[in-house]
Amino acid sequence: MSNDNLRDNPQAISEYLTEIFEQNDIDGILKAITIVMRAQNVKALAESTGMRRDGLYKTFSGSKKDPQLSRVLNLFEGLDVRIVVKPLPPTAR
Repeated sequence: MSNDNLRDNPQAISEYLTEIFEQNDIDGILKAITIVMRAQNVKALAESTGMRRDGLYKTFSGSKKDPQLSRVLNLFEGLDVRIVVKPLPPTAR
């Protein structure tokens, strides 16, 4: 997916992040969030999320292993997307 497709495109962002989240890999998720974030106007994104621009980079560019859920939710709101939870396929126990 090109960064151009992700800029100001909640539909493309949600499809891309959903695909990555389904892999259930925190490193891959953080990398994907960083890709999406950098495809945006980060200054405008910082203003819409109430986070500082340098805080966005620090939180989502690998310097922190596991960002706070509240920051993820703020970022997603700024991207006009949300997290959806769905059950995993049944497994034998």
